[in-house]
Amino acid sequence: MNWTAALRACGVALVLAAIASGCERPAPRTFEEFMEDGYARDGVLTRCNHDRAATLDNVECANARRAAAAVAVQDERARQNALDAQSERKLVAMRDRAERDQQAEQEAVDAAKAAEDAAYEARWRGSNAAAHDASGDGRPNLPRPELTVPEPEPPVNNSAIAPQKIELDRAATSPRPFLHDGDEANPPAQ
Repeated sequence: MNWTAALRACGVALVLAAIASGCERPAPRTFEEFMEDGYARDGVLTRCNHDRAATLDNVECANARRAAAAVAVQDERARQNALDAQSERKLVAMRDRAERDQQAEQEAVDAAKAAEDAAYEARWRGSNAAAHDASGDGRPNLPRPELTVPEPEPPVNNSAIAPQKIELDRAATSPRPFLHDGDEANPPAQ
């Protein structure tokens, strides 16, 4: 019976070892796994948020929180890029609309000017119909007036300039010697 008891003890030990190895906790999921699997991330975050104090040191909860923060940043960047693209499209549309409005306004001004010019020309065309050339080119056939300008005459100069005599009082002025570079303008009295 010794052998039977020993075999039973070994079998029980093997079964217990197999059960113990099957009951071991799996390794905590990594940040990358949570980035790829949104359902797992949301499930772990729900479990971790029920008891925050107990899960502060849990590696899996920390990885899920980091992954959730990274996904939120990615979503915010994508939203901001979409808003920037939408804003750029709106700016381009506004510029195009402003250019079309400006062009339409310029065309209206040009059309008004052309109508005004045509009305002005029509007013004169009716009264001067006889003065126009029979060829129909629209230019008036009016004689050119002659302009005569008399020859200019130079002005008469009757004024005479009398020379003036200037007298100098040599006693009032005394000659000063020329100064050379480095000489003083007022030499010290000796």
